Amino acid sequence: LDRVTIRNNTSDDGGGLLVLSSALVVVRDSIIRDNTARGVGGQGGGILVSSLSNVELEQTKVRANIAAGVLPSAGGGISSFGNLDIRQSTIQRNTASNGGGGGIFSAGTATVRRSTLSGNLAALDGGGLSSMSPLTVANSTFAGNAAQSSGGGLFNNGGALTLRNATLAGNTAAAGQGGGLANSAGTAAVKNSILGKN
Repeated sequence: LDRVTIRNNTSDDGGGLLVLSSALVVVRDSIIRDNTARGVGGQGGGILVSSLSNVELEQTKVRANIAAGVLPSAGGGISSFGNLDIRQSTIQRNTASNGGGGGIFSAGTATVRRSTLSGNLAALDGGGLSSMSPLTVANSTFAGNAAQSSGGGLFNNGGALTLRNATLAGNTAAAGQGGGLANSAGTAAVKNSILGKN
């Protein structure tokens, strides 16, 4: 998908884009915005990546999407159970209204490079990003994200987190711990990074 706009769509899961098993989807220079996942689980307001799938985002904006399921609904912008690679992209003002991972929820392998996650909101953990699996964040910024529970910027729940040359600033965890970063039952290697004013 090159230079496309996916906007104002509604589905049970994957409000804007649903990527099924074993697929490879590359999204470049595109906009995914104002989409809603309204199913019972309501996963992935903008994008749902199923297990064994591979999705690459490059110079793409994922903005103002909502995961709005009745049960805990993760990943306002993106919910991934496969392999997710994000480069030079913006994940902004997405909402998980009844779950974790306002910007991104990952239960697969994820890499975020040279990207910005800002203004995302989660009703549970991980305002910017919630991960349960291997996650690498490099040369990226998490700013102004909010979680009603823990990990305003980033919540690592049992995965192996590598954070390099990253900035986590101005994030909040209203009723939990770790305004910038919360690490729960996982490993976290943080190098050359800034956590400030969270």
